[in-house]
Amino acid sequence: MKKIISLILAVMLCVSSLCFSVPVSGGAAYRMGDLNADGKINAKDSLLMRKIILLGEADAIYEAADINGDGEVTAVDSLLLRKHLAKQYEIDPTPVTDRYLASISIYGISIEEYDIVIPEGADTMTAYAAELLADYVNDKSGIKLDIEDDASAVEPYEILIGATNREESIEAAADCVLAADEYVLKADGYKVVMLGNSYMIGGGVGKFTHDYVTYDADKTAQNCDIYNLPVDGTPFKYEARDVNNAILMIGDGMGHNHITGTLFNNANTNRCPEYTEFFARRLPVIGQVKTESVTTQQSGGTTPTDSAAAATALATGVKTLNGYLGLDKNGNRLLNIREASAAIGKKTGVMTTEIKEGATPSGFTVHINSRKLYDEIALQQDALTDIDILKGEMNDNIPEDTKNALDTLSTNNENGFFIMIEESHTDTYAHLKDRGGVLLAMNRFNKAIGYAMVFAAANPDTLLIITADHETGGMNERGGFTTDTHTTVNVPIFSIGGGSENFAGIIDNTLIPKVIAREFGIENFGS
Repeated sequence: MKKIISLILAVMLCVSSLCFSVPVSGGAAYRMGDLNADGKINAKDSLLMRKIILLGEADAIYEAADINGDGEVTAVDSLLLRKHLAKQYEIDPTPVTDRYLASISIYGISIEEYDIVIPEGADTMTAYAAELLADYVNDKSGIKLDIEDDASAVEPYEILIGATNREESIEAAADCVLAADEYVLKADGYKVVMLGNSYMIGGGVGKFTHDYVTYDADKTAQNCDIYNLPVDGTPFKYEARDVNNAILMIGDGMGHNHITGTLFNNANTNRCPEYTEFFARRLPVIGQVKTESVTTQQSGGTTPTDSAAAATALATGVKTLNGYLGLDKNGNRLLNIREASAAIGKKTGVMTTEIKEGATPSGFTVHINSRKLYDEIALQQDALTDIDILKGEMNDNIPEDTKNALDTLSTNNENGFFIMIEESHTDTYAHLKDRGGVLLAMNRFNKAIGYAMVFAAANPDTLLIITADHETGGMNERGGFTTDTHTTVNVPIFSIGGGSENFAGIIDNTLIPKVIAREFGIENFGS
């Protein structure tokens, strides 16, 4: 509790005062907090910390001053050091840079000798799983593994992901029938085999990385020697863990028939050959979300919500008037789930294919009574000190940006993260009654969803939620439109992870951030 309180105070300090920062570069071994390397953490170190922050230079070990491990020396680090001296916060003496693994071996063979092998023409999920594994090993050790397809020559040391043509993969697949929530991780000689249906292939990657390729705080030498991988091929079942991360993905204007209709259109046009299913339909919990705003209620149900009121509900757990962002119907400021996550030490991000001042991203970043005050919204966003990623206008890059963001937020981050990712053009093109445009938007959103699903399977402490703010266009099952405006129909929700059971059936949009908050240990959020 004391650690959480100090983190909250640190956030408040940065918000209320100027926060000068000095970047940290890599260096030799050191003890965190011991800036002068005299073997003690005392007032001398606190004085050196102030000199670094105020003057930008001091005769000190700068890496030892980066107490929160964010790569910079700021007032947050100074506060944590003072709290440590007051016995209100305990500094982890292990340098962040020393938490990397110096080496990784599998049955005595260095992992540098291994290649990751996937099937030739691998499906999206298998390719994503391979990328996740390669990224994890690189982040943990600096070792870069090559990803090859199984048309390559057989090598003695391979990590086989998916239904490859290798004998070890074929035998493992023949030995079991996998349920939708099961995966295989096994060793076969010096080969490592991972199997799983669709996104659950990520489960094998997660089991391997989180249970075997790990840093051990009790060891002095950071070497990872793996000798005990499973060998019998018995499937493991996905089990959600206590939630440390939350991913909220919003398809702006996306109703049930945006999914059915675009799949129908694509089957006839083949405009996006890879878009043959909406991946989120494979997730274990599927429900519906009511989207009405206070304006909707006041109009007797005739006026649908706009994106601002919907974003506010999804971010704060409180309904408001159309046009309002981060305020209740009386203009009172509301705490949003991103702010609350940052206050307990989590990294946070907001990304969209729209401009960052658009309604949905603004619902998670600002407090203002008109979504059209773009200059003021930009000023509020620019003043934020508690956000790690704020990115607009992703457009065609949303799958790659999603991958990069999740990698950035999760790497060497024990506190976890919250991120909102929006595909806005499902709404833009629906307003225009542009079938082709909606299809393109849904296709790229689907790719981003696929990566997030594999990530969630590989990181079972992640709550993944895919939903919409409202429906636009009154789309039918064949992809036609009945209007060019918003409607009041319910929108879909798909989820996996701790707390996802709350999203079955028909729910209100205000429940979504409340569940995230509750899973993060934040009580009475949205009250």
